[in-house]
Amino acid sequence: MAKNVLYRRLLLLRTVFHSVFLLSNAAILLHTVVVMVRKTSEPGVSEHLLDMRDNAPAFLTNWNMAFQMTFLMIAVYADCLEWIDRGWRLRKLEQARDVIFCALVLPYGVFVTIHFWVAYSINRELVFPRIFDDALPWMFNHCVHTTIAVVMVLEILQHPRTYPTNRKYEEALYWTVTFVYSAMIQILHLATGHWLYKIFDLMNWWKLILFHIYIFLFPYIFYHLQFPLNRLIHGSADYQHCVDYSPASKEMCIEEEDLQK
Repeated sequence: MAKNVLYRRLLLLRTVFHSVFLLSNAAILLHTVVVMVRKTSEPGVSEHLLDMRDNAPAFLTNWNMAFQMTFLMIAVYADCLEWIDRGWRLRKLEQARDVIFCALVLPYGVFVTIHFWVAYSINRELVFPRIFDDALPWMFNHCVHTTIAVVMVLEILQHPRTYPTNRKYEEALYWTVTFVYSAMIQILHLATGHWLYKIFDLMNWWKLILFHIYIFLFPYIFYHLQFPLNRLIHGSADYQHCVDYSPASKEMCIEEEDLQK
């Protein structure tokens, strides 16, 4: 009985956590789009702002935010289903949630947060020019570069992912997104004649190659580091990565693990 009460309390806490961040992020993003469209539609608007608006879908920050919003939407849906314990359907949803978090949300979230604020502190004009302040509310900057880290930390603390949910899917998803994004940057450069990020203008060809390799490997390292970090926090007991599933899903998870032994 006590375990069931604790399980319900943790589920309530998780549901509130996912819902609050999903709704607050959605509200800030919607407000930002409205403000940006209005500001960039005014007469005599700067070309830099127009470029920022037109290239908005290409920025890694926005890709990363899309990953996190997708994760939160699936997480909220899974939390709601968990209240009524929908068995196999819930299990699949939980697996999708965990694959997206492990393969995309955490690796790219760490990359974006660290590199943005380091570059911003050195020379903000390279990553977030002051002119952007005219069209982007201050809370947008923290929504996509700061609170993403808060979500990652809270998710790690309340949900043990001590081993990959499905390493094959996670690695395939990570490398597919990585190569697609890299190819998109190159195509934009060939089509427009300028780089999406100003920092690339400071590099010659071999520095660009090394930097792209670094971009490939940095998030990938954190993809692998998250699992020992989770084991350090939550322990490494058998079936530890199944503990946060609903009761029915947990049984399925353990059965799958036993079949693989």
